[in-house]
Amino acid sequence: MYSNFAKKTTSLLLKNKFKKYSKIPSALSDLGKNVFSESVLRNSVAPEVYEAFVQAKGTGKSLDKPSRNAIARSMQKWAMERGCV
Repeated sequence: MYSNFAKKTTSLLLKNKFKKYSKIPSALSDLGKNVFSESVLRNSVAPEVYEAFVQAKGTGKSLDKPSRNAIARSMQKWAMERGCV
């Protein structure tokens, strides 16, 4: 069992050790910002297209052509909004 002195010393050492890591470097602050995730997809296509995507993902079956086209247009629009050509 630790004494109070050991507990306080350990706590103080750990606090000081990780203090320098409390700020996130600017290079990491934007990490994941430009990812076309499922939540982005959900917000950018019609609900029935998203449901078809989820169902196809779960079953492994392919999407119908209109759904594939809607998802492709959504991804293209999203990429172009971020400067891709």
